[in-house]
Amino acid sequence: MDLSLLWIFGAAFIGAVLGVLINWLSADGMTAKQLVQGIVTGVISAAVFAGAYQIKFVSLTLYDIFAAIIGGAGTVLAGAHITRALNLKRSNKDFFRLS
Repeated sequence: MDLSLLWIFGAAFIGAVLGVLINWLSADGMTAKQLVQGIVTGVISAAVFAGAYQIKFVSLTLYDIFAAIIGGAGTVLAGAHITRALNLKRSNKDFFRLS
């Protein structure tokens, strides 16, 4: 296994953890289940990101690390956004009007 793939995996995972922290700070409260879901989503997105990076691999640059961090965070935040929208829909509330 190439060491640069571990760097990409680690950067994407750190991004996912940052996404979980952002979601935790923006929410009213985060349960342990939501925390574990975010971490598991981060591991999966980091593995997928590293696998996709392996196809493209030329050389590891700072841009690649940055893209992995943003990709990991974006995956977790998008998942949280979708979950929040589905929960609001189940409770018959509009996503843009919470009244």
